[in-house]
Amino acid sequence: MIRSDDTGHLKNIVLLAKIMLIISPTTAECVRRFSQLNLIKTDKRTSMEYDSLAFLLRIKIDDSSLKDYEAGPPIVHWR
Repeated sequence: MIRSDDTGHLKNIVLLAKIMLIISPTTAECVRRFSQLNLIKTDKRTSMEYDSLAFLLRIKIDDSSLKDYEAGPPIVHWR
């Protein structure tokens, strides 16, 4: 049986369980990101600004193909 003074501890345990479900159990994803970052930021690109680097990394991570890209909606929007 749960006592009324134990409910605070249960809330903390539930919060901890939720956090543990979010955290990745491996570092593989992090290693992949750093590998992609190293491919983008070479010695010749050391002066690249953060925003440009972030945009290029996002494109590299999404790995979307141009043949899958639907150009119609943006063209209609910007006409």
